[in-house]
Amino acid sequence: MKILPFLLAFLALFSCGTNDPFKRLEPEHIKAFNRMIAPFIEEMKNTEDLSPTIVSGELMDRVNTVALHFKSYESLSLEECRELYVSCTQRLLDYINNHEEILPYLAIYPFTENEIEFAIAFNKPGTYERVDNKFIAYVSNINGKVCYRIDTGATDTNPLKTIHRESYSEALKIVKGEAKS
Repeated sequence: MKILPFLLAFLALFSCGTNDPFKRLEPEHIKAFNRMIAPFIEEMKNTEDLSPTIVSGELMDRVNTVALHFKSYESLSLEECRELYVSCTQRLLDYINNHEEILPYLAIYPFTENEIEFAIAFNKPGTYERVDNKFIAYVSNINGKVCYRIDTGATDTNPLKTIHRESYSEALKIVKGEAKS
């Protein structure tokens, strides 16, 4: 019976205001991040048929990095994958750098490809199996390089093998048609 007053006080405390007591404690930069990133994710679903798998970032006191991973059921060549990757990355950077609410919380302005981790995994439709090895299975940026990987089918080690690596600026120039021949 002695626990009943404490239980009632606890319930009263967490039933005031919002239904989620942790939302009230959420820092403003996290709220701004969520409001900025939600329309981008929706755009990726609607225009590129990409589904989010990871939405994160280095957000302790401010927005230091943004991490987004998506999955796709497309089968793309390296060239097609590069175009998709650059297009999505550029749109993400535009969202971040032009979103008035997030600007005061950015650790670095303008955000560049160095402050984002963006990846797309390509699976066979309706499965978790990666696409055939004649197509790109995974694209991401690692240490300033865009890495394109295929699935080798190996079961004893990591089945992903990097077949091409380039800087983001190189990929951007190729997509814009500014690359040296």
